[in-house]
Amino acid sequence: RKKKTITEETVKQQEVVINVSDDLIEETTEVEKHPQNSPKKTRKTVKVSIDDTSHGIYEERSKVDHNMYICLPSWVHHHDQPIYSLDISHDGQRFATCGGDSTVKIWNTKALQSQQAEQYDDTLLCTLTAHMNAVNCVKFAPIDNTQMNHVQTLATASDDKTIQIWQYASSAVQAAAQNMNNTHNLEEWNCIAILNGHEADVHDICYSPDGQQLASASIDNSIIIWDMNTFQCIHILKGHQGWVQGVAWDPLDKYLATQGNNGTLIIYSTLDWSVVKILNHHQGKGSNKEHVNSIDTTFSR
Repeated sequence: RKKKTITEETVKQQEVVINVSDDLIEETTEVEKHPQNSPKKTRKTVKVSIDDTSHGIYEERSKVDHNMYICLPSWVHHHDQPIYSLDISHDGQRFATCGGDSTVKIWNTKALQSQQAEQYDDTLLCTLTAHMNAVNCVKFAPIDNTQMNHVQTLATASDDKTIQIWQYASSAVQAAAQNMNNTHNLEEWNCIAILNGHEADVHDICYSPDGQQLASASIDNSIIIWDMNTFQCIHILKGHQGWVQGVAWDPLDKYLATQGNNGTLIIYSTLDWSVVKILNHHQGKGSNKEHVNSIDTTFSR
């Protein structure tokens, strides 16, 4: 599990220190402001500089080779509403965002590569408007290397209690897409399935490594496992006693990690969906409450 801490500074640039814990299940490591002063607690760090200007990435990237620079592109927005989630397609050509305006937007990553590209009219590729409430999470499906003509697929989760599955159709039917929702779309994405099963807001979703299944976490205290071929519910996991805020699939497809808003982390076996481990916030060294109100879950190997 990765834990990120942003150090607030009054200077123009901020630093983000990312710590990677050695033991995902048994141990989480607190990231300190100056990890170089505490080598026992920090195994691996990455320094990230955030520039306040939208063009800072292009000005600074050539100066330092070992740092990653992040810009804040002004053209990425959701009608002055907060952006809740972002995901990058596996071919690197698109990234999707979702937010409080109930929409999902698909952007062209080409616009991030140079200042000139930001001026193009194709920065926003498509706006999806089928959700009725705020959209909390967006995830691209893994690419199936066994298929010759893989079709991009996108899953979105919302406060309207649904998960919607979108599939890229074409970029050659712009007129039809524009007439459908009065939005200037350069690409057409069709909603091929709406997954109903949760009784409240869906907070997080995660594909299995092969893309054949999808896990969804809701504030109805449950996790639902969906079959991505039939779009039917396979399992309902009800081990949490509170809202389920995050879900992450093991890259080796052996476990599923879920976290609740009460500080509980549950590890399930994907073989039979039995509980392998339950971690509470009061377990471990000291009164560790790192999982309380955590906004994300990441499973790494």
